[in-house]
Amino acid sequence: MYRSQISGILLVAYSCLMALFALLWHFLLPYNGNIENYLMMIKDPNWFAVNMCGWLGTLTGIFALMLFTQRVYKGLAKIGKLGVFLVFVAFLLHFCLVTWELVIFPVLAQTEASEFVISQGLIMKSPMALVVYSLFSLCFSLGFVFLGIALVKLKVYNKIFIIGLMLGALLYAFAVAFGGYIGLMIFLVYLTGIAHIGIKNLKLKEQNGTDNKAS
Repeated sequence: MYRSQISGILLVAYSCLMALFALLWHFLLPYNGNIENYLMMIKDPNWFAVNMCGWLGTLTGIFALMLFTQRVYKGLAKIGKLGVFLVFVAFLLHFCLVTWELVIFPVLAQTEASEFVISQGLIMKSPMALVVYSLFSLCFSLGFVFLGIALVKLKVYNKIFIIGLMLGALLYAFAVAFGGYIGLMIFLVYLTGIAHIGIKNLKLKEQNGTDNKAS
């Protein structure tokens, strides 16, 4: 009965936490697109708090996606169902990556040998890491594009916000290349689309009292 409302709350919470994560990362950590500064970031006192925000946000996103999918899955076209699967894989991969940065990297940064590995970007440049990051980017961008197409067909959510969600997610895969404020704005556009879906779910619950309008 309250599935729509809870999914709406979780989607908005995910958007807020990830927006806070992106803003804190951008303004508090001295990355500046230079891999040599990554070690400085890990040793920064703000590292744990910033990444904890991202960890909580990603975990919230996983539960939000599960509840949201249960509500609309039957009404989605096949391309939307494929999109849900890809997004779920992307969220799981991102959760693993943020967990690694939150728990493992601070320990590695305490020894000189590991400092060299981190400062030279050897982990990021390893073939397996490239595969994981590439798989995440591919699943994330294509997943939200496929899901967005299906959501537009449902005619429940505002088309402009869904298109913004699709474009934001698609460009997010290249956000590192854009860097700086452009990359940040791309990510915030994506989060705005997510927040719209969450707010719309809350309104649908208030108006209809059921979870079947979008299905």
